[in-house]
Amino acid sequence: MSKIRTDTLKVPGATLYYEVCGTDPVLLLIPGGPADAGGFAPIRNVLSDRYTVLTYDPRGLSRSPLDGGPEDTPVQTFADDAHQLLAALATEAAFVLGDSSGGLVGLELVSQHPEQVGVLVAHEPPLSRLLDDAEEHARFGRDDGPDVGKYGLLPGAHVAAPWRLRARYLRTACVPDRGGCGRGFGGAARAACRCGVGRAAGKEPTVFPAGHTGISSQPEAYAGRLHEVLSNY
Repeated sequence: MSKIRTDTLKVPGATLYYEVCGTDPVLLLIPGGPADAGGFAPIRNVLSDRYTVLTYDPRGLSRSPLDGGPEDTPVQTFADDAHQLLAALATEAAFVLGDSSGGLVGLELVSQHPEQVGVLVAHEPPLSRLLDDAEEHARFGRDDGPDVGKYGLLPGAHVAAPWRLRARYLRTACVPDRGGCGRGFGGAARAACRCGVGRAAGKEPTVFPAGHTGISSQPEAYAGRLHEVLSNY
């Protein structure tokens, strides 16, 4: 396993803790809320022989403190944090994996800074408005507050504080090269694995092993599938 280097990066309103290991090309891993860099440890250890794996704690979580008190943070701010990390640590367009609500951050990143992203894999991002039964899921979302219902986010752990993500309805500017999708993902969020994002982008979704928790439950298989997807570009 490659040696892990840790450091911090000052960004507007926060200080981001990040970890880097491996060799080029850069692969940025964006966690879903309320996870931090540690959530990617199982696949980082597998991928660091092929990529420079960059992981971090999102602002306000774990080792990335805010300058002030807790606050509602829009997805654009989280995406700008990812942009700042890539600007500081990558010299060329990077591969990006956004897991769960981190997929929303990845979509926003590539819409605002497409030159920084070579390939985006959005793994089960909770964008219910891209689904065939969007209205049904929007109805459930309204039970969890106006922000969730208005912006088409699925209720539950993926929108846990401080991740009250305000996602725009994204189609063309931010289409992922592949939409990630898992097997065995139950509950209300199963709609996310129907991969509306990938299909809206005109791409058939790629099935990842072990569903939404594949990163932790089957890291070797998950990392292998991710490498397979990235190798096609």
